[in-house]
Amino acid sequence: MMRLISNKRESFTHGVQIGKRRGVPGFAERSDTQTSVAWDPEGIYKDTVPQKGGYFSSMKPVETVDEELDPVFLKQNPIKPLKGKLTNTMKLKKILLDRYMPVNLDLPNVQLLHLDPPIFLVENFWSKAKCKELIEELRATGRMAQSTVGAGNLYSSSVKDSNRRTSSSVLIDDQLQEEFPRIGSFAEEIQQNAFEIIQGNSLGQWGRSGKQPLFQQYCFEALQAAEYQQGQHFLEHEDAFPVSVAEENKFQRHATVLLYLNDVEQGGETTFSHLNISVKPRGGSALIFFPSFSDGTPDHRTLHIATDAEDVKWVTQQWISRGFNSRLASQKQLAEEGKVDAVLSRRKAKGAKKKAKGSGKGFSM
Repeated sequence: MMRLISNKRESFTHGVQIGKRRGVPGFAERSDTQTSVAWDPEGIYKDTVPQKGGYFSSMKPVETVDEELDPVFLKQNPIKPLKGKLTNTMKLKKILLDRYMPVNLDLPNVQLLHLDPPIFLVENFWSKAKCKELIEELRATGRMAQSTVGAGNLYSSSVKDSNRRTSSSVLIDDQLQEEFPRIGSFAEEIQQNAFEIIQGNSLGQWGRSGKQPLFQQYCFEALQAAEYQQGQHFLEHEDAFPVSVAEENKFQRHATVLLYLNDVEQGGETTFSHLNISVKPRGGSALIFFPSFSDGTPDHRTLHIATDAEDVKWVTQQWISRGFNSRLASQKQLAEEGKVDAVLSRRKAKGAKKKAKGSGKGFSM
């Protein structure tokens, strides 16, 4: 049996770089321009904020969101709830590896809530004592500000005066971590635990935390923290971006790790609109799901809502993103298919040659 994820701070034995502190296996060095990109997809730190516009703010209001998914999409990606106890973990592991990201199903605190799309609840992801301490540290920064709804575009502004997302947020970027080292230490621990659960060592190259990744590199976006006071919410939304926006940004979100920092007795559930799944916040537990498929296309089935809080609710939001370029991805796929075709052609030619040679046995003029 695998051990529970440790609440004790450990070094990154897998070598993933958090902030600028550690090296990454296979990390491709970038130019100064790339390294210094201000990466704030949610637009939390935008100085100039328009009154309207942006991808998230332009989504349909909650009361008019289509109840049904596109029939073609749904036929290709049918919803499969978990029925009874999961018995074939090997099959699920293969599905996760092929279509999403791997998950360490051998950890005893990893609980499957929904089969397809896969949704996991990880109890004891982090200690309640540290959750409480992080809340106190975040309050002490004085940086919690009204949440924005990102334009969905790195180079566009965001919208503050939106009733879609009414919480307060802070981006735990390099600057804040340097100013508040204890928060930086906590951010590292949260990312460490997430890395262990998704088996990050098996995913190849990782870029720097909080910096835009190169094509096919994975990385942690800068951790975000949010506080929901009574009546505050985040209405129906998807965490992934449309392909056109992901193309422009050159990255797509592949995994969401939502850590609940406190128990919430009334309200504040995370509800998946299409899946009949609702999760009650419990301090130290984390919800993990995959807003996009492995090819970078959004999984619309993961539409979800942070329902109105009646009691105060604190969370951290950790997105795991990957460098995206549909043209390069297509070229890579074609190249791989070409390699397969070439191998098959060689095998076919070799087989035909053997057959011809075999049919000539005993033949004489």
